[in-house]
Amino acid sequence: MTGTFLIQNQPTVILFDFGATHSFISTRFAAKCGLNFYHTKGSYMITTPGGKIASNQITRRVPIKLGSKYILTDLILLGLEGIDIILGTNWMTQHKAVLVIFERTIVINSPT
Repeated sequence: MTGTFLIQNQPTVILFDFGATHSFISTRFAAKCGLNFYHTKGSYMITTPGGKIASNQITRRVPIKLGSKYILTDLILLGLEGIDIILGTNWMTQHKAVLVIFERTIVINSPT
């Protein structure tokens, strides 16, 4: 399920993806927002429909505005096309998110 939310006052296309184990941000979108990124000690090996991609860069504490709340999120930089952010099962589990598909809503029961 996708939706448009705000990050640093920028409209952001976010895909909520239970098929993704991690959460990602488009390299191009991160640069557009002026987000700082950091190198990780090792690389993440991501399997995509187009093959495997390695990334060793993350951006930390990205403020995603969902409704009236901001949720700070660490994201792996990836060369995404057409989607700005993918929130995977790690994020949905951490924030106890429930996707209500028929209503096109997300319910967040985050302890934070």
